[in-house]
Amino acid sequence: MRSTMQKLIAVLLSVLMLAVPATVSIQALEPSGNGVKIRNWVTNDPDYTFSDAYMTSVWYQNFHSLSLTENQRNNVLRIAVSQLGYHEGNSPEEFSGTNRSGSGNYIEYARLIVPNYNNNSYEWCACFVNWVLNQAHIDYCYGEIGCWKWVEWLKANGMFEDSAAYKGSYDPQPADMIFFNWDANNTTSGHIGYVLYTTEDKIYTIEGNSNNEVGIRCYALNDPCIIGYGTPPYEEGSEATLDYAYTEGMPRGTYVITSAMVRITTEAENNTRLTNTVLGGTVKLLDLVETEKKGTRAKVLVSVDGVETVGYMEPQYLCLLTPMYTLSFVADGQLVEEVLFTAGDENPSTVPAVPEKEGYIGAWENFTLGTATGDITVKAVYTALSYTVTFQADGITVDTRTYTTDAPTVTPPAVPEKEGYTGAWEPFTLTTGDVVVNAVYTEIPPETQPETQPETTAPTAKDTDSGESATEKSSSSGGCTTALGLGSPALLLLPALALLRKRRRDE
Repeated sequence: MRSTMQKLIAVLLSVLMLAVPATVSIQALEPSGNGVKIRNWVTNDPDYTFSDAYMTSVWYQNFHSLSLTENQRNNVLRIAVSQLGYHEGNSPEEFSGTNRSGSGNYIEYARLIVPNYNNNSYEWCACFVNWVLNQAHIDYCYGEIGCWKWVEWLKANGMFEDSAAYKGSYDPQPADMIFFNWDANNTTSGHIGYVLYTTEDKIYTIEGNSNNEVGIRCYALNDPCIIGYGTPPYEEGSEATLDYAYTEGMPRGTYVITSAMVRITTEAENNTRLTNTVLGGTVKLLDLVETEKKGTRAKVLVSVDGVETVGYMEPQYLCLLTPMYTLSFVADGQLVEEVLFTAGDENPSTVPAVPEKEGYIGAWENFTLGTATGDITVKAVYTALSYTVTFQADGITVDTRTYTTDAPTVTPPAVPEKEGYTGAWEPFTLTTGDVVVNAVYTEIPPETQPETQPETTAPTAKDTDSGESATEKSSSSGGCTTALGLGSPALLLLPALALLRKRRRDE
C-alpha cells in the first residue's frame, strides 16, 4: 500500500503529464510493469535475438520475410498477422509456438521484454503488443506489460480515446491498440490487442494470449467490455493503409493460413486433394474464382514438396500478410512479361529480353523495387542506330555522311568534276545499314557542225561555145531540176529569150 505522500506525488505527476503541451516530444514508457523488471529498449540492451526453437517455426519465417515500409500502421499489422496461430508453450523448449495444448505462458515475445525470461508468472497479451511495436521500430511507445499502465501512459500523452460504450465518438483505425475489461467497466484494463478493421457495427482485432494463442477476434463496436483505444501518432507516408476488410476484394499477395488441415484441391470445383494447409503457413493468392457448386474459391500457389503448385481453397481461412504487386515489362505498348513482387524485394536477377527492333538498340528503363508498394511498369527504350553513307568517285572517298533510322536522310556532296564528262551520284536508298554511293560519269559527245548548201553560179563561156544552151545542158544532165536548177533568177530570162528568137525570124 502506498503512503499518502506517494499518492500525492503520483497525482502531481499525473497533473504535470496532462499539462504537457502537444509540441513536447513523447517520452518512452518507463521500464516497469506489474512489478516485473522489463527492458527499456530506448536506452539499453538492444541486442535481443530469437531463440533457437522460435527460429525453426513458420512464424519466424513469416516475420523474417517482411520489410518495413513508410506506413507504420501497415508495419504493425503485418508483423502481428505474421504471428497468427502462434501458441504458448509449457517450457522454454516450446518457444516454437507449435504446442496447441500448451497453457504455461511460455512465449517468445516475453524474451524481448523480460531479461533472462524463464518463468510463466503472468499473461502475455501486452508482451505481444510490445514485441510488435519493437519490431516495427516505434521506439517511443513500448516497454510496458501492464494493460492499465498502458492506458495511464496513453492518456497522459494524449493518445487515448474512449470507446462507444463509454460515450466516445472515436472511429477506431487499423493498428490502434484496443483495451478490454471483462467486467464491463472502464476503471481498469486486463487485456490489450490491435484493431485490424471495423465494419458498420463490428470491430475485428488481432490479439496475443487470446485462447492461449495469437488470433483474430470479433466484437460489437459498442461492447461494454471494450473500454477504449490507444492512438499512437503513426507515420503513414504515401502508402495506403492495408484494408483487411477487403472492401474491394482480396488483393493478390502472400496470405497466412488461419486454420489447420483445410483441403487444397487440384481444381476449383473438385475435391481431389493436392495438400492440406498448415496453421500459420503461407500461400500466394493469385485470384478469386467463382464456381457453380462451391461458390468463391481462392486460386493459390502453395509449396508441395518444395515446388510451387497451383491449387484451390476456401478464402475465409486466409489473412493478408504482404500484398503482391505486378512488375510489367512493356515494349512499344505490348506486354512482354509480368513478374509478381512484394515490398522489400530486390530487383529480379533475370529480366526478359528486350524485343528486337530493326534499326534500334533496346534496353529496359531503370527501375528499383526497394520498398515500392504499387504496380510498376518498365518500358523498353529504343535508341536509333547510326549508319554511314560513303560517297566515292573513281574509287576515291569524296565525303561521308551519317543517318539514323529516326532520320533516314542525307545531303550528298557535289560530284567532283571530270573533263569531258558529266557526273551524278548513283541512286541509293537509306534503310538500315552502311551505304557506299559511287559517282557515275557520262562522256560528252564531239560537237556537231551545222550542214552547208553548194554555191550557185551562172553558165560560163565554155558552156556556150559547146553549142548547147543552158537549158539543153540542164536537160541532158538527166536531172529533174531543168532550168529551175539555176535558181529563181533564170525565170526572169525566159521572156527575153523568147523575144530575141522572134526578132531573128522576122529578119
